[in-house]
Amino acid sequence: MNKQNFKDTGKCCLCKKEYTHYGNNALPLKDGRCCDECNAIKVIPERLKSAGIILSEKDTKKLFKFEKRAREKIWKQNIKQN
Repeated sequence: MNKQNFKDTGKCCLCKKEYTHYGNNALPLKDGRCCDECNAIKVIPERLKSAGIILSEKDTKKLFKFEKRAREKIWKQNIKQN
């Protein structure tokens, strides 16, 4: 699926909250788009689990904080370039 087919905002298919910036692929949990929080707390750990890597709750929270900071930095850079 091309990025052109995504909306800038939408409703998370996992928690039903609104997401921005195209959301994230929610597979393997659900076929749809999810918010950044669900991606970091639910989707990524599930993907790692299927690869044999189990994250602790503490590591999952660290992942969420790291991902959030990284996304903010990327979006700020994109805004400056445009």
